Amino acid sequence: MHQLPSVHPLVDKMTEDLKQLLASQSVPDPVMVGIHTGGAWIAEKLHQRLSLSEPLGELDIAFYRDDYDQRGLQPQVKPSSLPFSTDGRHVILVD
Repeated sequence: MHQLPSVHPLVDKMTEDLKQLLASQSVPDPVMVGIHTGGAWIAEKLHQRLSLSEPLGELDIAFYRDDYDQRGLQPQVKPSSLPFSTDGRHVILVD
């Protein structure tokens, strides 16, 4: 049986890669948005590790999915929260 890799080293790698990308592109004060449900918890970890100045945003895309009929799932809507303006900002979107 194939064992899945531990998630912590993967998040560590993502954090380092993002730090390098933001530095190399001279991105000032980016904001981060996690997509419910899969991306929100990863975004929370990345947001903490990157020490971003703005609070973490969360976005629910339940009404925009096109696979609910195929999977027989009922959308469960969660609140979205974007506690900052995205106008003219660099947005890190985590899904």
